[in-house]
Amino acid sequence: MTFCAPSGTSTGFLSLLKKSAGTALDEKSNHYLNTICDSAKHMGRLIDDLLAFCRMGRSEMCTKRVNLEELVKEQWRNLALETQGRNIDWKIEPLPEVQADPALLRRSGSISSRTAVKYTGP
Repeated sequence: MTFCAPSGTSTGFLSLLKKSAGTALDEKSNHYLNTICDSAKHMGRLIDDLLAFCRMGRSEMCTKRVNLEELVKEQWRNLALETQGRNIDWKIEPLPEVQADPALLRRSGSISSRTAVKYTGP
């Protein structure tokens, strides 16, 4: 049995639709298709992140000292492509070091920050 992720299937069929429609679609229709395709890709990334986060919950935590300020700046750098062209004012206040699992913090921070960016205006 083959499993196909709905977001990947949607993205694939949207690409086929765009290819077969060619120049028959006007600019507004192309914009709609691109928006749907981008949203499906984003949803796929969020689902992948959540699944990875769930898998991490089953493994043993490995705690150590983590510089939260560096972790937040890393998240910000990782979002550079997704935030390009958006008017987002990042304010990163001084943060402490904590005793935590860095991989778990990184994953949960990624999910949270990507979700926050998704719901910001253009």
